[in-house]
Amino acid sequence: MTHTNVRVGLSLRGPKRIPRISKTPGTRSGAALVELAVCLVPFFAVIFCTLELCETIYTRQSALVVAYEGVRMKSIKNCPTERAKSICEQMMRDRRMVNASIEFRFPDGEQTGRIFEVHVNCRAQNLRLPYSLADRNLSVARFGVLQ
Repeated sequence: MTHTNVRVGLSLRGPKRIPRISKTPGTRSGAALVELAVCLVPFFAVIFCTLELCETIYTRQSALVVAYEGVRMKSIKNCPTERAKSICEQMMRDRRMVNASIEFRFPDGEQTGRIFEVHVNCRAQNLRLPYSLADRNLSVARFGVLQ
């Protein structure tokens, strides 16, 4: 009894493939290295720019928190200006704000019911890269009423 699917000289898996012999073996490994180099440069650029942007946002938010705290200390608790300034400077040191300064301005004098301003100036800089896109001054001002 013979099967019609079986032929003499052929295997059931089909004809055997002859391996291709390349004249230049290993040429694809160089292409993979070039592709890796081309893709890694923009990838790391995006990562470092994201880190710098996040640090700038953190510094700005820290300046806002310090300004709000200065307004709160001066208006609600009615503490002396030097005391409120020293508390805000301590907050700036705790948040590692570089070259930060705070200034209380009283345009109409330091009297009850008058508007005052709290200005926070700081430098947003990143030490991860030699040239930083976020290397600039940040200034924040908030207003309050003396009570």
